[in-house]
Amino acid sequence: MPIMGFNFTKIIAERKSFTKGKIEVKSNIKIDDVKEEKLTLAKEEDGLRFNFSFTLTYEPKIGEI
Repeated sequence: MPIMGFNFTKIIAERKSFTKGKIEVKSNIKIDDVKEEKLTLAKEEDGLRFNFSFTLTYEPKIGEI
């Protein structure tokens, strides 16, 4: 099934400090909700809407997205 669209509802990024040396980046994706919806493009078809959260954290704690 192709992806029919992609929208951001909120983006938050924060730099907390500067650092030198080794930086570890951790990512996490969490599916918050899945709903069946009608797609009204060329013809009406069933589709799925996924609401998700994607997080990046850095060690040492220099920031997060």
